[in-house]
Amino acid sequence: MITLFNRETIYTGTDVNTFSSIQRLLDAHRIQYDYRIDRRQGIIGMPTMHIYELYVRKKDVDEVMYLIHQQNGGAR
Repeated sequence: MITLFNRETIYTGTDVNTFSSIQRLLDAHRIQYDYRIDRRQGIIGMPTMHIYELYVRKKDVDEVMYLIHQQNGGAR
């Protein structure tokens, strides 16, 4: 179970494709995660913005960061 006290943020951003890609990666490796989607209302005439956040247990952070690095092509 992921709680406020044992979690760490692994992604915060506005790109839904990156958010979804990391979710699929976590699912494929059966790593438990939690997420939050914050909707920010734009100024009049500006579009609404979504802020995506993904959390994993602190003990999984190193593995997850390694997997994300590998998914993105590893060392270049």
